[in-house]
Amino acid sequence: MDQDELGRRPGHAQTAGSPARYRSVEVARAVAALLVVSVHVPTIRHGLDGSPYLHGLFEFGQAGVDIFFVISGFIIADVAQRSRDAGRFAVRRLVRIVPFYWLFTAAVLLVGALKGRGAPDPEQMFASLLLLPQRDVPVLGVGWSLEHELLFYLVVAGLLQAGRNRYLPIAMATLGAAAFAWALAPAGTSGDLFHLLSPFQLQFLAGVALHRWRGGVARLPWPALLIAAALAFPATAAVLHLFHGAAVPVQPLGAPGLLRVALWGGAAAMLLCALLACEAQVPRLFATTPMRIAATLGEASFSLYLSHALVFELFEMAARRWWPASLPLTLTAPVATVMAVLLALAFYTVVERPFMERTRRAPRRRHASPPRVALRA
Repeated sequence: MDQDELGRRPGHAQTAGSPARYRSVEVARAVAALLVVSVHVPTIRHGLDGSPYLHGLFEFGQAGVDIFFVISGFIIADVAQRSRDAGRFAVRRLVRIVPFYWLFTAAVLLVGALKGRGAPDPEQMFASLLLLPQRDVPVLGVGWSLEHELLFYLVVAGLLQAGRNRYLPIAMATLGAAAFAWALAPAGTSGDLFHLLSPFQLQFLAGVALHRWRGGVARLPWPALLIAAALAFPATAAVLHLFHGAAVPVQPLGAPGLLRVALWGGAAAMLLCALLACEAQVPRLFATTPMRIAATLGEASFSLYLSHALVFELFEMAARRWWPASLPLTLTAPVATVMAVLLALAFYTVVERPFMERTRRAPRRRHASPPRVALRA
């Protein structure tokens, strides 16, 4: 879910030294983050009202992760195209993710101690902190998706080290084909290759492909694509529930897992195509206030992604203390979501953005290089 440096695009005013942004990508990230937030709203058990319609609606929010993976493929493909230093690439990826991931992991442990939860076993703690591939959910639950992200970054770093970064589409296509075959094999739901050959690799590949053909994407009919994407997500969710029953599993396993990756990954790619084409054809639309707000939320999406489950847990603790009667989910969902969004924006403004700006400035003083156009993660 990381975004870094992207090239200059026509239609975006820029002063010397000021970064232009793909606001379309930031808007897509805002959509993804809000979907992920929605799927965790039912963890506020104090507010459950038993509505199967609402629970089915929230379950559909899992597709937010699929959108993030497609976006990551698009962004990292651009970074790989411009990068030559594998070590610098790896360090920047780790600096972007690990400090905030550790911070919120510590916060989860602290809240757990206050609530009397037992400490995780040392093996899970070690794997969680290092984001090592594991079957169990990490201490910070959303960290499971970062495990897949880091493996994707490892592939890119290996290509950079070998001086073969231009072969990223081929490498990801090969890995995607292996993941497809692995999912259909008898061992496709177990084993040490579970993460490396996860069908999620196909979604990173989709993002890489969109970057490779971004010139053609910019000319696509964006209104039709946007409508199709808006209809595709709920439609594919309904199809997946026919195959998976009450709940779509988080990790894609076997042939049903391939179906989840194909349907939600396809819808995610359609959404990103629509927004990229819209920005290329109608750039003034992304200068409007609603789009600026959405883009700002997209910039803060990593903070929101890491923090929202913790905010929901604290919200539930407060609700149980001050409102003994169970609250309807129709009330708790919007209140808790707004609270999570506002706190994430505050954290991004006060902590994340200043930290990232400082880490970006430090290498520039040491390495004389042409100015690049930054896109915040």
